[in-house]
Amino acid sequence: MITGDGLEGAIRDAVAAGCDEAEIRTMLDDARAQGKSGLELYDMVRDMAQLAPMMKALQQAQHKMTDAAQGGVTQAAITYTTEKSFSVDQVVALFRAVGWHSADYPTRLHKALMGSSYVVTAWDGDRLVGLVRALDDGELNAYLKYLLVDPAYQGRGIAGALMRDVLDHYRDYLYVDVMPEESKNAPLYEHFGFERMPDGVPLEIWNQDASLMR
Repeated sequence: MITGDGLEGAIRDAVAAGCDEAEIRTMLDDARAQGKSGLELYDMVRDMAQLAPMMKALQQAQHKMTDAAQGGVTQAAITYTTEKSFSVDQVVALFRAVGWHSADYPTRLHKALMGSSYVVTAWDGDRLVGLVRALDDGELNAYLKYLLVDPAYQGRGIAGALMRDVLDHYRDYLYVDVMPEESKNAPLYEHFGFERMPDGVPLEIWNQDASLMR
């Protein structure tokens, strides 16, 4: 059980990490109204504290890009495309850079991306440095699966640029869903307008036999 003192301590830690206290308390009030437990409230605040440095870096990068654009300065050449021109090796290198196990299935991973409904990639020359991909039904529903940026390129606004592109692409769809595999990443998506589903529960089937197929 999380006491009020424990929650207040978590709030202080989050504020020290750079979070806005008023926003935290508003979020907690909404969560309490939804019947969230004390432990769930505590975890939400701790997640915000852990993501605060990443969010701050993202905002700083966005400000720099805006300032440069207003001053007529050309940014370092990170280019974006929806063409699926990536090779197996380029995809595997990016996924290995962020430590994702999908890289253990090179051919299947590449085939999955090539078969996706929409993919936006970020490039530094011929180096694949970021990617977001989505699956959709062509009319009502879209599902985001994978948003990743090479750690060497994080903090430069690449994730934001990728997310803005994919959300603009699906602006006429009724629903755009995402299921972060780690709860600590939820605030990152909330920054772009995603909301937690009050009654939603993520479900998954892991086909262990399929994991043996490379």
